[in-house]
Amino acid sequence: MLSIKNLKKRFNLEAGFFAKTGQYVYAVNDVSFEVADNETYGLVGESGCGKSTTARLIVKMYEPDSGEIIFNGQNVRKLSGRALKEYRERVKYIFQDPAKSLNPRMSIFEILTCGLRYSKKWQGKQKARELAGKILCEVGLTEADLDRRPSEFSGGQRQRISIARALLMEPEFLICDEVVSALDVSIQGQILNLLQEIRQNRKLSMLFITHDLKVSCYFCDRIGVMYNGVLMEEANAKDLYKIAKHPYTKLLFASVAGEKKSDTVLHNGEKLSKAQEVKIAKSTLTACPFVERCKKAKTSCSMEMPQLVQIAPGHKVRCSELQIND
Repeated sequence: MLSIKNLKKRFNLEAGFFAKTGQYVYAVNDVSFEVADNETYGLVGESGCGKSTTARLIVKMYEPDSGEIIFNGQNVRKLSGRALKEYRERVKYIFQDPAKSLNPRMSIFEILTCGLRYSKKWQGKQKARELAGKILCEVGLTEADLDRRPSEFSGGQRQRISIARALLMEPEFLICDEVVSALDVSIQGQILNLLQEIRQNRKLSMLFITHDLKVSCYFCDRIGVMYNGVLMEEANAKDLYKIAKHPYTKLLFASVAGEKKSDTVLHNGEKLSKAQEVKIAKSTLTACPFVERCKKAKTSCSMEMPQLVQIAPGHKVRCSELQIND
């Protein structure tokens, strides 16, 4: 359904009229992956690794510097006007913080139907109210909630409203950007189960963005692990914890298991410090971005970018052969 090929995006290091030019942050660096019909693909990594930027490039919030975004045979980069509007009806984005993405001055009915009002699917206010009430019931709320404001709901209920807003246009693809990271653990489970039900009932494909490996292994079919704007490893979600080969993926699983990141040493024998954990690329990457944190780094790792190589069916790793073969 969705094919991402060699996607790249950089931003000016400083913003404003008097900002210097020629200094950039390289947020997404040659990312490629595919999402099949009725599949949930997880993008996992630390904050600042380029997950959300990749998602926003897909819906054209940002314009990529290079690369391809193909959705059901359409080249998304070439879409504009009515074609782009129709594409955004088919691909819906659910944001991390519903408190910021829901307009506090609008009623829930207005929030849900503001996009529908300007589409071909608009059939009048009464029909829209019936549809909005039905969608609210599907996500675990009631039709009586249509006249309330976002401030009257809890965080979990607001996220349900965000999901309902995305579903109202009957999309084919959902992008879920850290949709449970701001919620309590018990509420996270409810939202994840709700999304699973919606996916099964509506036959949706999803791009699920998270920094939590446990959540992604439970919810997703396949996982791509990102670091510094680069896809480092890709595998089936149910197997990744057993077959992980890349040192960064192993580091993430070690942190989930309770091992402190400060216990991990660099290849030169030094301990990791907080300042060393994430270095945002400020130039074109010409070497492995993880080299400074890797205990197994070789001289070649500092000289060239490893290719993303398939080492088993459905399992790809961006690492030298010596690192793969522990």
